[in-house]
Amino acid sequence: MHRKLKLNRLVLIWIMTAVLVLVLGVFVFTNFSRYRQIVAAEAEQSDSSEQSEQSSQSDRTDTEADTQKDANSGAIPEDVRQKLISGDTDGLKIVFMTFDDGPTDQTTTLLDLLDQYDIKGTFFPNLHDEETDGAQFKEIVDRGHTLGNHTVSHNYDLYNNPTSLVAEINQLHDYQTQAIGQEPSRMFRFPGGSLTANQACVDAVTAAGYNYVDWNVSSGDASANGITAEQTAANIIDQVHQHNVSVVLCHAEKKASTMEALPTVFDQLKSEVYTFYKIDDSLQVYPQQI
Repeated sequence: MHRKLKLNRLVLIWIMTAVLVLVLGVFVFTNFSRYRQIVAAEAEQSDSSEQSEQSSQSDRTDTEADTQKDANSGAIPEDVRQKLISGDTDGLKIVFMTFDDGPTDQTTTLLDLLDQYDIKGTFFPNLHDEETDGAQFKEIVDRGHTLGNHTVSHNYDLYNNPTSLVAEINQLHDYQTQAIGQEPSRMFRFPGGSLTANQACVDAVTAAGYNYVDWNVSSGDASANGITAEQTAANIIDQVHQHNVSVVLCHAEKKASTMEALPTVFDQLKSEVYTFYKIDDSLQVYPQQI
């Protein structure tokens, strides 16, 4: 009797142990499965987030690359162009460098300097020598700059006869077209600026299909007494600080002091995150007096 009771107790212990092991096994299996699901979900979420971040980063990189490409080519990005057209220039820090009265034997030196700083400019030349000017006009265009028009002679007497003024503009335009193998820009600058001309001349120029460009920053290098490189640089930098969009007038091809001043101007303004663009025909802000 005692032996049978002992045997029954042992069987009961084995049954309870088996049940406990079974319950523990089910518990472990269930929680392990749940753990695997959580890990898988987190991994999937992590992959999705990483892909999203990579996609966003790629988009940002592409946008930055496009912006940098525009800056290096001198072309105006479309969003900036629309702001310029609408007049919504708050927060912009844009500089258009314009060079008048060339070409000269210093034109290539100026182009080299602009290449050094990845800056594209806008040139408003006259016609000084039909034998040599054509090659320099072609070099200006081939190196990515805008070739504008400043009349053949730079003679203020042209303002007495709008027909003669337009004839000179067309003469230079035709010469440029032949020299560079394509039609140049139709951007025009009045000798002395549009305020030096008269309304009849302004109307004649725009009727002939040209846009005119004045300026709101003057280097002061046209002074009869001449100015130093330091003063030229200060004139440009100080006036640029007063505008969201600056159109700079200078005569670097003719003025050694201006050529000397430009590295200071470029270094300073680039360090202040100004962007340099060239003016082109698709910028429908002009005709304009600035």
